[in-house]
Amino acid sequence: MAISRVPSYALLLLLLVFFATAEEATGDVAEESAVLTLDSSNFNEVISKHPFIVVEFYAPWCGHCQRLAPEYEKAASILASNNPPVVLAKVDANEEKSRELASKYDVSGFPTLKIIKNQGASVQEYKGPREAEGIVKYLKKQVGPASVEIKTADEAAKLTEGKKVFIIQTISYIFAMITSLLAVRVSYVLYWTGRPLKSSPTISCRTLIVLGSGGHTAEMLSIVNVLRKDKFAPRSYVAALTDNMSLQKAQVYEESLLNSESNIEIKRGGAQFMQIYRSREVGQSYVTSIGTTIVAIMHALWIVLKLRPQVILCNGPGTCIPICACAYLLKLLGWRWCSIIYIESIARVKKLSLSGLLLYKLRLADKFFVQWPLLQQKYPRSQYAGRVM
Repeated sequence: MAISRVPSYALLLLLLVFFATAEEATGDVAEESAVLTLDSSNFNEVISKHPFIVVEFYAPWCGHCQRLAPEYEKAASILASNNPPVVLAKVDANEEKSRELASKYDVSGFPTLKIIKNQGASVQEYKGPREAEGIVKYLKKQVGPASVEIKTADEAAKLTEGKKVFIIQTISYIFAMITSLLAVRVSYVLYWTGRPLKSSPTISCRTLIVLGSGGHTAEMLSIVNVLRKDKFAPRSYVAALTDNMSLQKAQVYEESLLNSESNIEIKRGGAQFMQIYRSREVGQSYVTSIGTTIVAIMHALWIVLKLRPQVILCNGPGTCIPICACAYLLKLLGWRWCSIIYIESIARVKKLSLSGLLLYKLRLADKFFVQWPLLQQKYPRSQYAGRVM
């Protein structure tokens, strides 16, 4: 009997070895799941390694969880090769050791999917489809495209080949740089506006003189009469297109200077006389004045670019506004520095004219003179010049 039992024990041992080998072999060929399995022991460690991870809280007995499982697995396999990769994980919330995690993430039903970003700093509910294709499409939108560092022109060409690439970040940097430079330039112009500029006393300044109908021209010619003609030369006179008298008076004045003065600096270059479109005629509707204002601004810009004045003298006519605005714009852009000198009309005793008020409030004028003390008290940045007539 003892002899007959040996083969039985040997057979039993062989069977155990066979089943163990078969089980090991089956484990070797079983396909590894693309979905990570988490519990309280490894949850925090895995979350800290991934900036974007989706976690499914499920229960094995839940029918919805069972139907989701193959779709979730398929989506995980696809998203693993995404750039950047999207990690899908699952937690058996029915287990005792994982119930604390389910409570922490407010799991009240199964399955519950949470999108966890930035190593756990941001948590949001997954509200997308439950089939593989929909899960992939939804999560790709959530994670966005990967950022790529481009080091060479060849890499840039390869990256953009056959694609429409919008370099939003570069545009943002350029916009921020332009804005910063413009802010610095505006600060520089505001600081130096009204301050004396360094210039040689022997160098003359190209001067643009704005004339207006009525008493404006008479006052302006009185101001020009006391200027050093050799310093403010050559002179250019501008009046509205509908003003037929102002330029004639200026021509007569300049001719009288040529006949009476012998200084060669006065005669050098002579004087220019130009007309400009008005922004708005008296009685013109505000609707139609929009178009005429645009034309006037474009004409004023052309005049300023052509004459390139270093000094602008004006005393109130509306014609001066587009000219001063264009000159100030060119000053901001660094094209040409032009000093704007405004002398309010003597007729303005208690309040400024509309032109004067605009230049004063917008700080376009380098020097702002008034002819009455009451105005200077009311507008403290102005300077009292006395009466020029």
